[in-house]
Amino acid sequence: MFFIALIATAPAPAEDVPYLFSGITPDKQGNRHFFGASFSYGDRSSRPVAVDGVEVKFFSGFPLSDTISIKGFYGLETYDLTKDLSTGSAGGDVAVKILDEVRHGLSLYASAGYRREFQPSGTDVATGSVTFGKSVKGFNLLGVFYLEKPFSKERDSVDVITSAAASYSFTNWLRWGVEYVGEDLEDIWEAEEAEGGARHLAATVVNLSPDGWTTQFTMGWGIGLTAGSAASVGRFLMLINF
Repeated sequence: MFFIALIATAPAPAEDVPYLFSGITPDKQGNRHFFGASFSYGDRSSRPVAVDGVEVKFFSGFPLSDTISIKGFYGLETYDLTKDLSTGSAGGDVAVKILDEVRHGLSLYASAGYRREFQPSGTDVATGSVTFGKSVKGFNLLGVFYLEKPFSKERDSVDVITSAAASYSFTNWLRWGVEYVGEDLEDIWEAEEAEGGARHLAATVVNLSPDGWTTQFTMGWGIGLTAGSAASVGRFLMLINF
């Protein structure tokens, strides 16, 4: 399963959500409350990056302290464009800041969460991640190691996902970046892989954060790099800080 727990680094407004598939960290929001919505389309894709069809997702979060924040989401989806959207998944997580980039030169976060997939299987999924980031002279680098445990005999016992992303701020309101996501990487050491083996996706993304606005927009498109990967995934995301 691809990773979209929304997590990243650095306090500048234009850097709040420079990526689509690699996430949102607490201090990326400047320790502010945030609300967002995304529209995704996937062709042969899988949760949580995008369903194989259309998904509309709403998410919100807020800080409990300088080091702890919580986030929740609710997603509507359809596998058939001729049918109405219905509940697809819901869940949330708690993130803890371990290292602060200003003081330590590197940001580091750990999170744990839960997702309930209502369609098509009604599966409960436990999630966990480690995220690190670094910003240098307009460049932002991000890495994520993500695990999820589906409570289903028809799924892998544990899914392993990694992502790496880099972006550059061309102006104080425009950022462009690239991402890589590796899915089901546990296939490297498992003889039997219930979900078809390791898959790889590469994406390009643009982030717009107009001066003086509390709202920003992120959009992008990704393609699969191997035969078993998603054919394509697109997403448009809007985030409001308050």
